[in-house]
Amino acid sequence: MSDEKIREEKVVTTGPTVSSMFAPDQENLVDPGYKTDNDFERCIQCGYCRNVCRVYSITFSERDYAGGRNRILKALSKKEIDFDKEEIIPSIYQCMLCGHCRTVCPVGIDLLEVFQNYRRTVVRKGVLPEKLGILKNSILTNKNPFLESGTDRYNWCDSETCKEGYDAYQRGVERTRKIESGELKPSDIDEHLVGYFVGCTSSYRNNELSTATCRILEKLGVKFILFPDEYCCGSVMFRTGLEDDAVQLVKYNTEMIKKLGVNELVFSCAGCFSTFTTEYPQFVGELGFELSHLVQFVPKIVKQKGLKIRYTKRTKEDPMIITYHDPCHLGRYCGVYDEPRELMNMIEGVKFIEMKHNREMSLCCGAGGGVRALYGEISVNIASNRLDETVACWEDINEDRLKEAIESDAEVLVSACVFCKNNLHLAASRTKPDLPVIDLSMILEDCEFY
Repeated sequence: MSDEKIREEKVVTTGPTVSSMFAPDQENLVDPGYKTDNDFERCIQCGYCRNVCRVYSITFSERDYAGGRNRILKALSKKEIDFDKEEIIPSIYQCMLCGHCRTVCPVGIDLLEVFQNYRRTVVRKGVLPEKLGILKNSILTNKNPFLESGTDRYNWCDSETCKEGYDAYQRGVERTRKIESGELKPSDIDEHLVGYFVGCTSSYRNNELSTATCRILEKLGVKFILFPDEYCCGSVMFRTGLEDDAVQLVKYNTEMIKKLGVNELVFSCAGCFSTFTTEYPQFVGELGFELSHLVQFVPKIVKQKGLKIRYTKRTKEDPMIITYHDPCHLGRYCGVYDEPRELMNMIEGVKFIEMKHNREMSLCCGAGGGVRALYGEISVNIASNRLDETVACWEDINEDRLKEAIESDAEVLVSACVFCKNNLHLAASRTKPDLPVIDLSMILEDCEFY
């Protein structure tokens, strides 16, 4: 068979996604072998992205899904429409950058890169919503987006509230002191040194996640440190087009971590993890330390040490039924799908069952890309729809898949991203207050490792 014939066969796609559950066969995606700054020009207006766009499913506006946004970019590029700093804002920022459109694009356009470049470009032209300007100033001044003092980052880990975190913080302080004084060199330590990068949201808003993570690491017997001089990772700035300002955070955090001789960096925040994984190497090259999200780190250590995990609040005979929401920043950004499932299946006293939309076709919670900050109601409506699927999932499972009797509603919806957890929890509090939404670390905190 000729090379031309093979290429023709591979160009053919598998047809429209079935109920938005399956992506096109990756073998059939068109690989042009090149990319340009105007990659949006290759959009063929097939409609795949419309079918999976969570914002479009709420607004039904052609401007709000990838194909429509590509038409705007084409029109701007050809000067068929004027660039209006105010009118352009919704087409830029009413997008979670969840990456679902990229997953199903049959011509293989990296739509995440296209739209982030779109944001970078317009910010450089002076377009920036007021809320994002306030956020930017807070990050640059306070090293966090919450208008909080940078010195308050570790208020959550005092010796009474979280002794495990307090001890790790003191180890970090002491190690910093010794290295800065010349008493210790990073290369002097023989053991594998783990650092926990907490992130802004878990430090200033969701202390239960940082506390749970420290207790889990302690239970696993991992000697770890916190970084007393940690800054915002810059994730929100990269997502909102403020890349030029984020670079200084990248360089600072990388040097700060390397200076302490950390071998592996652990995250409980999916946004921080994806930023270190995808953006940091673009600006500093090889990081010099490993990156692990908690859902990767825990099963790795459990297997290394030959441990078992038991959820102390339920039994093997009466397990807590959970379903898992794949965060975009863990899944479509970093390809972390198997490890959280492996981890949940390791836990005695917990029974994990999939939702209909999962892995690379998981539906976004609605919180990312600045949408939660700028378009709150759209964000919550998207989250409410995800909750509806959680309930429907259990009705289907109860009827078709499980032999044992379970209730028709999910007991717990679990994620591994603080933003997903918060947005889904907010939606649940309005529409389904009896459905707990928690981070996977909260389950692990109530586990024993033996």
